[in-house]
Amino acid sequence: MLPNVYKSEVKVRLQEEESAASSILSQSGVSNLLGLTGLPKKTSSVAIAQDLLQGKTILDQVAKEFNFKERFNITENFEYNSRNIIRNSLETEYDSESGILTISYESTDPEFATKVLNRLVSLLEQRFQNFTAEKITNKKKFLEDRIKQEYTVANLRASSKTVRDDKNTGPG
Repeated sequence: MLPNVYKSEVKVRLQEEESAASSILSQSGVSNLLGLTGLPKKTSSVAIAQDLLQGKTILDQVAKEFNFKERFNITENFEYNSRNIIRNSLETEYDSESGILTISYESTDPEFATKVLNRLVSLLEQRFQNFTAEKITNKKKFLEDRIKQEYTVANLRASSKTVRDDKNTGPG
């Protein structure tokens, strides 16, 4: 007889927003260069979330925190095997109409499934917060650089005007 399998599930609302690079290029008035850079005009939060949940960083952290080596008797290729265990137990499904990403984790232990899923979602949230902070920092730096550039241009114009005025008036 097969053991019962429990499925823990979380629903996350994701918003689509412009990528930091496309946003900066748009603000600088060169958004038509996006195609040349190979960057998409929009980056899907859903695709990023799904990639992060399949990526080594989050999976390795969860496997280590929940002691997958001992729990699943992994004797060799720990990272590879633990990632596969998580990937095989993890499922994501996106509903484009509602903007909701459903993340679920299956296990024969309902408490374990819930804890792993909560940790996966927590790590995902941390990564998105880091992206947001990085995006804000990049925008701030871009604006500061732009202000310096405009200030320099304004000073050059003023200096140029002074030189022209001096040439036009000439020596007395």
